[in-house]
This record gives sequence, C-alpha cells and structure tokens, in this order.
Amino acid sequence: MRRAPALTVAALLAIVLGPPGLRAQRAAPGVRVEAGIEVGALHGRRALGARSVAGGVFVAAERRLSRRAAARASLGIAETVLTAEVVADCPADVPCLGGRTFPLRVGTLELHGLYAPFDPLPLRLIGGGGLAFLVGQRRIARVTEHLGTTAPSRGWPAWGRTSPSGAARVPRACSTRGRGSRAPSRRSTEATRSRSCSSSDAPHPNASVTSHDFLTPTAGGHAALARAVHAAVDTLRRSLPNAPYSGASPEALGALLHGELLPDAGVSIDQALQQAEAIVRHSIVTGHAGAAAHLHCPPLIAALAAEVLLSALNQSMDSFDQAPAATIVELQVTDWLCRVAGLPAGAGGAFTAGGTQSNYMGLWLARDVWLAQQRGWSVRTRGLPPNASRLAILCSEVAHFTVDKSAIQLGLGTDAVVKVAVDDRFRMIPAALDEAIDRLAAEGRTPFCIVGTAGTTDFGSIDPLGALADAAERCGAWFHVDAAYGGALLFSPRGATALAGLDRADSITLDFHKLLWQPISCGAFLLRDAAHYELLTTYADYLNPESHATDGIPDLVNRSVLTTRRFDALKLWMTMRVLGREKLAALIDQTCALAQSVAAVIAAHPSLELVHAPEQLSCVLFRYRRQQQAGAEGHAATRDDQLNTLIRDDLFRRGVAVIGVTKVRDRTTLKLTLLNPTAALHELSAIVDAVAASGAALDVATP
Repeated sequence: MRRAPALTVAALLAIVLGPPGLRAQRAAPGVRVEAGIEVGALHGRRALGARSVAGGVFVAAERRLSRRAAARASLGIAETVLTAEVVADCPADVPCLGGRTFPLRVGTLELHGLYAPFDPLPLRLIGGGGLAFLVGQRRIARVTEHLGTTAPSRGWPAWGRTSPSGAARVPRACSTRGRGSRAPSRRSTEATRSRSCSSSDAPHPNASVTSHDFLTPTAGGHAALARAVHAAVDTLRRSLPNAPYSGASPEALGALLHGELLPDAGVSIDQALQQAEAIVRHSIVTGHAGAAAHLHCPPLIAALAAEVLLSALNQSMDSFDQAPAATIVELQVTDWLCRVAGLPAGAGGAFTAGGTQSNYMGLWLARDVWLAQQRGWSVRTRGLPPNASRLAILCSEVAHFTVDKSAIQLGLGTDAVVKVAVDDRFRMIPAALDEAIDRLAAEGRTPFCIVGTAGTTDFGSIDPLGALADAAERCGAWFHVDAAYGGALLFSPRGATALAGLDRADSITLDFHKLLWQPISCGAFLLRDAAHYELLTTYADYLNPESHATDGIPDLVNRSVLTTRRFDALKLWMTMRVLGREKLAALIDQTCALAQSVAAVIAAHPSLELVHAPEQLSCVLFRYRRQQQAGAEGHAATRDDQLNTLIRDDLFRRGVAVIGVTKVRDRTTLKLTLLNPTAALHELSAIVDAVAASGAALDVATP
C-alpha cells in the first residue's frame, strides 16, 4: 500500500475548466477510497475526476495545465487544507489522493470561484461500501467551509499536523520540476516530498500567528484576503435590505449594537462578519431609490473594485517612497482635471477628503497669497497682520457652511464672511455683489476672496461665474469656486455650458463622491498656479526633505493640509476607464433629467407645493400643503412647518423613504436630492405619493 502525491484544488480545477462532463475511464482493480479529498500542493499535470462505481472507487480524467495556469489556480489555496485518507494500490497510470483521515459530513460542500463569481460546485458523498465523490463541472478555487489553520468550532478535526505547542500547521508540498519537465513518477514521489521548498514556498516560522491576519506577498496572504473579501460580499448579499432604511431609532441601535469591542480571544472573520450583519441591516442603503435626502450617492462597481485595490495596497500619499506609482497616477489625474476645468499650464491639484477640506485650502491660500502680494505680509512666518479684522470673504447667502467654518479656522472669524443676496433661482446677484464690495470699501474693509458656488447643496443653483470673476478682477480679490456638486457637469457636454467662467478661477473644489458616484471620500482641489502650494509646504528630513524638490522627486504632502492620505485617485482613474466619456455623460444627464421629471410630478400633485425645480442639477424642493387651514396666518405657517418635519420623520421611522428637510426663506421644506441614475420615475413617484399620504394622516392625527 503506497501513499500517492497530494493533489490541489488547482488540479481539480483543471477538469472543470474543460468541456462539460468528465472523461471517465473504469478504474483498474485495487483502487479503494476510505474518504475524501485533499487540497495541498500541485504535483504533475494530471487531474483527477471522480464518480461512484461499485465499491466506491475513483476514476480518472485528464486535462493538461500550463505551468502558468497551474500557478494561478494554486494561488490562494496553499494554506487551505481539507485532507482525507486514501488506501490504494494504484496502477501507474491512475493518480490517487493521499492524506489524513477526515470524516466529511454527508451533504453538499460548496466550493466557489476565487477570482470570479461562479456557481457552487457540489461534492456529494455517495453511498456504497466505500465513499466516493461526484464532482461537478464548475471551477474550484476555495473551500468555503474552511476558515483557517485551526479547527472550526463545529466539531471538525484540526487541520494538518499538530506541533508540540499545539498549534496546527499546514502541510505544504513543493514541486521542484523545471519548465517542460514531465510529471514525477510514483517512485520519485517520496524523494520529491523530502526536498526542501524554495524560500518563497517555505512556511514562515510565524505562519500560525500571521498567515491569516495580514496581506503578505504569499499564497497564504492572497488566500486570506480572497476569503475575507468573499465573506464580506456574502455578508452584504445576505444582510443588505431592499429598503432605504430599517427605521431603527438611536436608542434601539445603541442597545442592538452594544457589545464587547476587544474580547480576550478573537473570533474568526466569518464570526465577526456575522456580528456585523446588524450594522449592515441598519445602514442607509444608498443604492435604493428611496434614499434621497443628501448628496449621498450609490457607489459605482468600478470604484468599489478600486477600493479593494487601494485598501490592500495601503499606499500613503505623503511621500513618493511610500506611494511611487500612486503618486504618479494622482499627478496625472489632477493634471487632467485641471485641463478639463480649463485651467492654464502650470496649474496643479491634489486629492482631498471632500469639499470641506478643499474649500479650506482655497481660502487659506487666498488669504496668504493676497496678503503676500497686496500687503507684503508673510502669514507663514509672522502670523495674522494687525489689521486682519478688516479682511473679508464674499459669498452668496446660500453658500456652503464651510465658508464660515474655514473663516473660523483661519483666525478671521465669521464676521469676516459677508453674505450676498441671491435671486429667485438662488444664484448670487452680480449687482448685489458690487454693492457689497462698495459697502466694504466705505467701512475700510477689503475683500481678499470672492467665493462662487457651482451647485448649492439645497438647490443645485450655479452662480454666474463669469460675472463673479469680473468682480474679483476689479477689486483684486482671489476667485474660488466651490464646484463640489456641480463640477460633475464638466463631464457632460450638455451641462458643461452652465459652468462658463469656471476656467477663470484661482482655485476650484471638486467632489467625486456626489454626482460622480465614488465611494466616500473622494474629492480634489485644483489650483490655477501650482507654485502657490509652497505656502502649504513644510519640510521634514525623514519624509520630504527639501532636496527632493531639487532632485525632481514629487512628495504630495507638499500639496495638502494632510500628511497621511489614501490613494483615492485610483477610484476616479478606474471609473473613467470603465465607463468612458459617453457613458459617464449619459449617466449625469439621465440623473438630472430624472429630477426634472420628478419636479413635474410634484407640481401636478394636488396636496404638494413645488418650491424649487432643478435647472442644471438634481435637487427638488417641495412642501406638503394642508387641505384645511384655520387660525391666524402665523399659526398656520408654524403648523405647516411642523407637519412637514413630522412627514419626513414618519417616512424615516417606517423605513419608507429617507428624504431631506431644510429651510427655504425661513419655511420648512422637504427635499429630494437625486443622485441615483438607476432609480425609476415610478419609484420616485411612489415616494411622492407616500409623502402626501403621510401628510394627510398626520394632519388628521395631530392637533
């Protein structure tokens, strides 16, 4: 009786990559199987198919693999071991399995594709005096029942051999065959097994501790990541509800999600993911049509694929030696964005966490550049000048709140922010801007920055950027454009005309986690003259020494207020390549057109009042209109405001829809922020009807 070489899942994969069905031959006498299958190391190019015959014997099928294909198939399963004992006197031309005795449970053991989603492959235990397997016809890549190198808690035996310390070790066999050599003969098997592995194949001395905890450039590291990613996707598939929200209250979530964060002994990733299912079930489902409260988009699959890569690579974007390829990609992407925005040669950009950071960088540079050029004052070395209270920032009365927040952070205070009136479409009025500049001059104050908005949060309104640029030139102010929302129109030939004048900006804010469907966070800051980044730069010998600039080594920490940053440029890079120019433009146009259609539905509804219909972007504002109003006008208005707030809360609590609520000219208003190009008009019309139904019920039920 002789033990044959171990056979990998990769070898079994060789069968099922071929045409459907197994080319079975009747096995020679004497081949007898006690149990099972072993996933170990690949030996030779012969693959084994199996079917039940009298006495439970194996029959063989053969398909050749190139060395490259075999290596790819083996990737990620070297530490996934499911062993069995084969008692065999095998003829020379029939490959066999060998290993430890392993009592498999009767039923289906599912094997899924490691590199792509394939149907499960059933390995069924079938009866008779002996046990054999019936192998299906799909790809095999990983065993979903196996979670690690120690015994699962289901009463299954330990994997592999056990060391004196009690830690389970994974048996690994190594092939020493050269390119083009033949499969080892049965006589050479024991000699092959006894040969030492190469340095890349040899088990790490700490494998029992680290092999499933870190992504390392080994088969085991790849296997652990693949297992974790597939398990995470399975968790989403099982737990992500087909509703915008569960409706759970903060108190209910606090009780549900309470638990020990750091137990004495850890659990498997599968167990942790099982515990995380509650988090998934009670999260906002951004891909649902009913999630329409904020600038909170469903993520593109291409960008999610990039998220896996950039998280696994874990590059830090502060210095070139931490992210060499990533640095070049970010520079290429931001240079391209500058060109798309119409900025001249010499412009440059950096990826940011979003509009808050980008707006802060724009106002910081506006202050420092203006004071250096107009007053000969260096804020870097001397701090704020004595007359800093005379500095002013001009923006519209519906500009983003981060203009105020940035003024606070810059030491200027909110008194420095001067709000300019808007028209009935919520766009800054150029004449009102001129009046504000004249008024400041009369007060002895100086505007150092004018902020234009291309896509306000509530209305999607776009200021007349050309007129604002003219005003900035006349008074010598910096012109910053917050295009966090509306900047997506740059990628739509139909919508780009609304951004006329953007090319005259000194700095621009762009967000890609809004109308470009990137996973949070993903934004960019563009600067007309990249030389101004020197005002943000501080050198550290251990990170970005000054000599790097002389040597042409790009350290992107010199372009950011952050040190550690993620490789977010990869998400946009992947998105642009996968979608292409035409499809990206179509998605933007489709989303904006859908918002206009929803506005028309609301305008025609007898119980609703359309407050604002979108022109270029995708925000729709409206109110529920009570059918019977009694009492004084002020009391009725207050009652209406309360009722619209209650409607929003009611839909959220019942998990019907997540819609926004805001104030428009001091009146409470409901809002749909539509960023989902997959949503259908009938789905959004149903939400509109739900608003009306909730309003009618609440109007009757509340005094």
